[in-house]
This record gives sequence, C-alpha cells and structure tokens, in this order.
Amino acid sequence: MTKENRNNAKLHAERVTNLQQWNRLIVLIMSKLNLIIIFLFCFISFTKCHINTNPDESKSIIVLNDSIIVLNDSIIVLNDSITVLNDTVKKYKPQNTKYEGLIGRWFMPHNGTVNITFCENGTFGFNNYNIKTDKEEILRGTFELKGSKLILKYNDRPQQTFKYAKGKGADDNYYITKKGDYYYFVKSDVDDLDGFLPCE
Repeated sequence: MTKENRNNAKLHAERVTNLQQWNRLIVLIMSKLNLIIIFLFCFISFTKCHINTNPDESKSIIVLNDSIIVLNDSIIVLNDSITVLNDTVKKYKPQNTKYEGLIGRWFMPHNGTVNITFCENGTFGFNNYNIKTDKEEILRGTFELKGSKLILKYNDRPQQTFKYAKGKGADDNYYITKKGDYYYFVKSDVDDLDGFLPCE
C-alpha cells in the first residue's frame, strides 16, 4: 500500500468516525426531544383529564323554554338579563334591549282608542285624539329613551317629551305620562289587539 492510499484510508476512517459521532449526537438529541414531546403530551393529557373530571364542575345544560343556559360554571339567564361567569355577576344585554320593557303596545286605560305601538327598530305608531281639531289622528316617527325621558320625534310636527317611569312602592309596572296633559299610558299584556298600529 502506498503512502497516498494510507492517507486516503486514514481520512476515510476519520470521516466515518466523525459521521458515526454525528449520528450518535443526532440520535441523542432526537431521543431527548422525543422524551420532551412525550412529557408534554402526557402533561397536557393529564391536565385536560383532570379539568374534565373535576367533580365540582357543572354540566352543560341548555333549557330553551325558560331561557336558561348553563355551560360549565357559566350561567346565562336570558329572562332576567343576568349573566354569571366564574362567580362574577354581569348584566347580559341582548342587542335590542336599549328600550327593554318599552317595546310593545301601550294604551290609555279609560280611552283605549288613544294608544302607541313602540317597535324594535326605533319607530312608533301613535293613535291620538287631537283636542284642538276634535279629530283622531295617526302619528308616526322615531323615539329615543334617555333615562326616564321618552322623546317622540314625529315625522310631521315638533317632538314631544314624555316620562317613562316605574310605578311607586311595590308597583313593578312602567307608565308613560306627560305632565300637564291627559296622557297616561299602561302597557298591554296582549299582543293581538285591534286598534293598534302595526310596526312598519
């Protein structure tokens, strides 16, 4: 064997040794990574199982008739507009509750032909009796509620401001009144009454 062949064989042997060392290093790194990945997988699985098997955790319940939704520890009661999330009480306000309680049909108890229909889209229809002209009239427009001030913005005349307030004492009903005028409205319990203007 010549000197050149011996050098080539020595270089080849060194390369093989280096490659073997690199292979061992890569195998060692991969085995460590596999251990880390297996550890993470076990940790996440254990944590998820522990969370899902917590005996104090409430179950997912949806009751549509009474509008109560219970999802884990979160309770949403739609009728009373209350949401409970993780022991924190917050008001739940659906999108169209800006005028909650006001939407619907209102009438004067001793003069049912004078009535107002408030619609979800912010419009109203008012069957009115004009004392000055001694005639019934139909008024339409938009309304705005600012605290207890109910502002009727008519399509054909200046706006009027009414009072929208809860009754006194144990009276939970709301009333619409206008100081100095004979207007005194109560909300109708029945949705299908003749004589009321429909929403547009």
